[in-house]
Amino acid sequence: MKGPDFIPYALDRAPPVFMGCTRDEIQLLLMISGGAGVLIGFVITVFTGAWPVFLGAPIISIGTTLTLGAKLLARAKRNRPLGYHVQVARLTLSRWIGTDPGFIHRDGCWDGVRHAS
Repeated sequence: MKGPDFIPYALDRAPPVFMGCTRDEIQLLLMISGGAGVLIGFVITVFTGAWPVFLGAPIISIGTTLTLGAKLLARAKRNRPLGYHVQVARLTLSRWIGTDPGFIHRDGCWDGVRHAS
């Protein structure tokens, strides 16, 4: 009789629940697409006066982003280590804003020689 699989590092991460994406990634996709849908719906409502667009644009935006965005995100995550895209996003954001990324960040080659300081 085989015992239950116990993988300690798997306890700290959210399990994949939809199209290869974790719950947190799906939440992020929903928040971004919902916000974009509200903005698009508001702009269209202001210019056309069609207020139902304000209600329908977020729904269409969320549905489209959830199906297409989850597929693209799962494809981008394939064959990458855990947390890879989070670190890439933090590094990119730190370059745009100009803050400390919290990682060793160096452009160029490492020469492998220690220099006395």
